[in-house]
Amino acid sequence: MKWLAAQKGHNVVGIDIVDLSAQQFFAENNVPFNKYTIDDDFFVYESTENAIKIKFFVGDIFDVSAQSAGYFDAVWDCNALVAIKPPDRNKYICKIDSLLKPSGCILLSTYEYDPTLHNTDPYPMTPDDIKLLFSSFYVQLVETMDASEYFNFKFPWSKRHVFQIKRK
Repeated sequence: MKWLAAQKGHNVVGIDIVDLSAQQFFAENNVPFNKYTIDDDFFVYESTENAIKIKFFVGDIFDVSAQSAGYFDAVWDCNALVAIKPPDRNKYICKIDSLLKPSGCILLSTYEYDPTLHNTDPYPMTPDDIKLLFSSFYVQLVETMDASEYFNFKFPWSKRHVFQIKRK
């Protein structure tokens, strides 16, 4: 996030349900910030460094509105969709779509492994699952790699998939 904000003065917005994620991000990157509340739903960590424009919303993504967070040119979903229970995935995709500018795109990271070995998040998702969920979008599989280093538990095999997703 800091790298993106520093490149060409992008305004970068992070959203997470866990307050510790925002605290760690600002601490690890030595970015000074103010913390405040909006709409009684979110804590917002906002950088106070002029060259680094970052806002980090802490709360439920389903409560985020374009009015409070803005519309996004791009969304980087780094392990969020795989943390959402399968029945809520379409709701999540609709929420992301509602925050994305018409020409916006999504970079999505998912995991795949034998679903009979683990029944909680991160939930496994195949490339076919992604194509089905994002059927109204163009979906391109950018990279597939071994994912064994990402898990504290061992699977006989695991993969990490990265997708680029754009509106049709």
